[in-house]
Amino acid sequence: MAQENLNGKISLGQLSLSFWGKFKIKVEGLELEDASGEKVVSAKTILGELPLSSILSSSPSLTLILDKPEIRILKDRSGKINVLSLVKMKSETENSQAKKEVEETKNPAVNPRVGYWIHRSSLSLELKSAHLFYSDVASQAKVDIKNLNIEMKQLSLNHP
Repeated sequence: MAQENLNGKISLGQLSLSFWGKFKIKVEGLELEDASGEKVVSAKTILGELPLSSILSSSPSLTLILDKPEIRILKDRSGKINVLSLVKMKSETENSQAKKEVEETKNPAVNPRVGYWIHRSSLSLELKSAHLFYSDVASQAKVDIKNLNIEMKQLSLNHP
């Protein structure tokens, strides 16, 4: 499903799952290429965790940890940025259908708990030893940051 919505190619390595106290998924290797075959994002390991207790308390708390991710952002001469063109644009018909589906989920008779769960959910994101590269072809500007560590905790619509 992800592949059909991308202008590019995604490759995942070995996948492992665990349900001991929390839902845990580990992916050994990720590569995401743009339509021209250039690597945009890669990571040695991705770990996702969702504690069972957070689900039972109706406050899902997802944690994503990317080990040694590499992110390559390229801006071409026309001003297009590679990461912004990764997702395929939908046609007018598809957009109308998607809007209808969103409106249906807002209807309490259809799905009364979705908005409640989204409102109470949180996301934590950690990048360990990341490599961030940016290049602007027109201005010949380049930024190359290695061993970058970023930790964002409990990003939420509900908590400041």
